[in-house]
Amino acid sequence: IIEEFGRLLREKRERAQAEYFSRFPHAEDPLREAEELRRHLEALALVPAQTEAKLKKEIADLLENANLTPALTRDLAHRYLESRQPGFKAGFWFSSGSKTKREKEERLQAFRDDLQKQIQAHIDWHLQSLFRTFCEQWSLDGGAEAVTEPLSFRVTEDWLNGRVRSAVVISGEYTLNFCKEIAEEIKTYYRKQTSVWIEGVKQTVAKRTEQEAAACRKRLDALLPALEAKERLLKLEREEAEILSRMRSLFGGETV
Repeated sequence: IIEEFGRLLREKRERAQAEYFSRFPHAEDPLREAEELRRHLEALALVPAQTEAKLKKEIADLLENANLTPALTRDLAHRYLESRQPGFKAGFWFSSGSKTKREKEERLQAFRDDLQKQIQAHIDWHLQSLFRTFCEQWSLDGGAEAVTEPLSFRVTEDWLNGRVRSAVVISGEYTLNFCKEIAEEIKTYYRKQTSVWIEGVKQTVAKRTEQEAAACRKRLDALLPALEAKERLLKLEREEAEILSRMRSLFGGETV
């Protein structure tokens, strides 16, 4: 009885298998493919936030490590600050006003140009390299230069003069604090400016990943008939095994 019943169940299963392969001759393993697609969809959903976090961390590390006022720059800052003191004169006390004015301009220009060079070397160049990587990865329009050029910080005379405190004694400690303050203000500027770019990248990445996700969902929909048929086939196999197992238990394994 067990053998005959097993034969009937096997024939039923084989007919179902034949029907499955006739309907879906190219479906190798729809269950595995569907699982891979679902995992890929889950990964795609995380990409925009992961991209944002990665950019924020890389820019934060870049700015944290950017030394905008090395020793030479601080020396130039000290000379500039001295020239901003009331009563400053170039050379001897009887020097002409035009010479003092020229000395002030030269010290300002020397400090301003050097600080701008430090910004370009320690922030702008690295940002451009970082942006270029992401622009190439996501095929962003305009390229890295189009992004970094407008957000690059410009050191101006008015900006520098506006950060000099009046009625203070110029000392090494004051110069050091002055350099720390302007460096932090420059870095704060870049944090704000790059946050706008990061948000734009995040939105672009979200659109690109959604396009890919839509293709995955379309493929999942196309797999649905094969999935349902495969699940019915697996159900038959489980039922066959369970019925035969119960019959063997009932008859003690004898082939009645």
